[in-house]
Amino acid sequence: MHKEITIHTLDASLSSSLEWEIPENAPEYWALDFGWEKKPLSIFDEAHFRNYELAVQEFSKLIQEPAKVIFAKANSPFSELIAPSERREIGYAEYLEDNGASEEPLFYELYCTDLFSEYLHRLAAGLPDETMPYLWNLPPINSTPENALLLCKRRFAHFALEVAFEGNIGVSLPKDPLFNPESYLSLFTYLKGNGLSFQCIPEEQLNDFWDGLDHLIIDPETMSETGLRMLFGFEAAGGEVVSMQGAVKGCNATLLQEWQNPRV
Repeated sequence: MHKEITIHTLDASLSSSLEWEIPENAPEYWALDFGWEKKPLSIFDEAHFRNYELAVQEFSKLIQEPAKVIFAKANSPFSELIAPSERREIGYAEYLEDNGASEEPLFYELYCTDLFSEYLHRLAAGLPDETMPYLWNLPPINSTPENALLLCKRRFAHFALEVAFEGNIGVSLPKDPLFNPESYLSLFTYLKGNGLSFQCIPEEQLNDFWDGLDHLIIDPETMSETGLRMLFGFEAAGGEVVSMQGAVKGCNATLLQEWQNPRV
């Protein structure tokens, strides 16, 4: 039987007086409700940001011990949490040019997610060092390659997710312009079809997050020279590097059994 999680929500919206009733016993999670699900965020309005920043500062004065605080509920695309504006569209055009990318839905969502994550990181900077900001109500992270890319540590480096990762397999994610969802869909389908849990790690952060992994799946065609050099360190520590193309074609029974059983 799962323990019920306690969450205490505080009104941190623009209309809030910031005069909160604080429970006698601290909840497992606090939640700052900035109201973005009801009224999309005007992300370029600095006056609004200062109001939200004040709410974070007031909250930080109230907590007396290390805490977990939910900053955003993301059960819809991040683009829907940001109010449309001319400046947003101009920024998207610049984003496409900077990344050498073509206009398509995935890149638009990546751009909006980058905007949103930068905004959240600015707000979270006002928290005490020992307090961990969280994202909540996320779609299943590895349900699609697109979700894995949108919610990876490339965008949310200092945020925790409500779902803990279990497993000994890592999947390297290339730079955004080199990401091919169709190729990764085949890999995800194979891994999940064999009951294998896996963690997706941005290529540039491999050596930061490969602790506990026995196997690392890569796409050699998209790896940078820096990324390839990191792999030597992983192998030197006893890890196994497998090409994505080889994994999709199917591993032999011995290797599959090894993947399903973490090393002791």
